[in-house]
Amino acid sequence: MSSSFRSSVDIDARKIHEYSRSPHGLSERQLSEVRDLVLSVQDDLGWYDDEICRLESQLLQLKSRRERARKSQQSLRSLLSPIHRLPNELLIRIFVYVCQDISALPTFGLSVGPFYVSAVCARWRLLALSSSKLWSNFWVRIRSGSSQKLEEAVVLCLQRSKHQPLTLTLYVQSSESHSLFRTLFDYSIRWQRVMLFLDSEAARFFNGQEGFDFPALESVTVAANYHDVPVNLDIFIRAPKLHTLWPTNANIELNSVVLHQITDLMYNLKRSH
Repeated sequence: MSSSFRSSVDIDARKIHEYSRSPHGLSERQLSEVRDLVLSVQDDLGWYDDEICRLESQLLQLKSRRERARKSQQSLRSLLSPIHRLPNELLIRIFVYVCQDISALPTFGLSVGPFYVSAVCARWRLLALSSSKLWSNFWVRIRSGSSQKLEEAVVLCLQRSKHQPLTLTLYVQSSESHSLFRTLFDYSIRWQRVMLFLDSEAARFFNGQEGFDFPALESVTVAANYHDVPVNLDIFIRAPKLHTLWPTNANIELNSVVLHQITDLMYNLKRSH
């Protein structure tokens, strides 16, 4: 049926009312008339159902087209954003500045600023991957049960930072976390600034490391919330550029060779009660 359908049934509501109030019931002729009306109304209902389905389908199509148009408008408007007119060199500097806040957006134990930047769009991803400096400054928490995913993400940062000097903030907890800690030591020749937050188990592991070179290391901060295991700084005996040492609430053993080259030392002395 076409959308110009007109009801084939002309129902006299007054007659139906009279039939329903008849004191003697309906005659055969009246019953036959009612049956015919029921069939005709059924046909009309079928048409209405079909027409409603057709119109609802059209409405869904219109809504879908409207949504596509809205998204297209948003995409077009985004192209007018001033950031699209910034040169790549300036964008990279902005990215590096934002990602220097290594505490920003930590997830599963790692600061992930560069990962978020590289996930925005194709251009930003290319820029992020081309900037090794962007990946050279990160925060990582290494603890019991640290996932393989975390280790893979850290290694990815180390690889993407290429030959850049590294600025690391490492929170190391428990004796079960040394695999990733050891991986970071494999890149010791690129350590430039490092902050170490160690528990007693991590300090024991740290004290047992030797034979690493730190040719680029300039600054070390060591912090702890325990005093039973002193942190031995002998590991930094081959760090010729080391000039800044900040032991914060940590029991450390100072190596005379290391101490001789320190020009900036901050040491917190606490009275024992």
